[in-house]
Amino acid sequence: RCNPKLVEDVEVPNDYNFYAEHPQCRTDETLLKSSSSYAQVPISLFRNRNCRAGGDVTFVPSLKYLFSCDTKHNTRSKGGYIANTLDFMGKHGIINEQCWNEIYPPTENDDKDAKNKKEEACPDAETLKKCTKEYVEKYCVFETVDEIKKEIKKNGPVGTLETTDLTLSTALSAAGLNQSVFL
Repeated sequence: RCNPKLVEDVEVPNDYNFYAEHPQCRTDETLLKSSSSYAQVPISLFRNRNCRAGGDVTFVPSLKYLFSCDTKHNTRSKGGYIANTLDFMGKHGIINEQCWNEIYPPTENDDKDAKNKKEEACPDAETLKKCTKEYVEKYCVFETVDEIKKEIKKNGPVGTLETTDLTLSTALSAAGLNQSVFL
């Protein structure tokens, strides 16, 4: 549970839109090519929140790194869990796409031959030393819609682990907050 005092001083207008206030923080659409949301959501959240905090907007996290290295509880393109991915990004970090492509250079047939392509193995620790890593510092849960709205205003888009009919999107939409603040 997040401490509500962390956001108590934040004022949020009813029509607030994170991306209107921070257009430089848009998620690169190439990150969203895969259907594995357990990895896409944390990457998108990290990128947007890092941008909001003044981090490097050119740092593009590598989805392939997560698929290849975060395999203790997640199963590559077969599925996984957002919380496990966030935990992995906190403990092991995330490298950028540029460094991944230096380790595994893309070929012109990567997209054409995706079904026959062998999945890349996680590089060894020595190889990964040449990569810059960014880390998820922490995450927590706000309980009220007002707290969630303030968190978005203060730190950027949020995610949800909710799997019932009442999702974060539904709750915030009902509260009148623009849904485009999530990713």
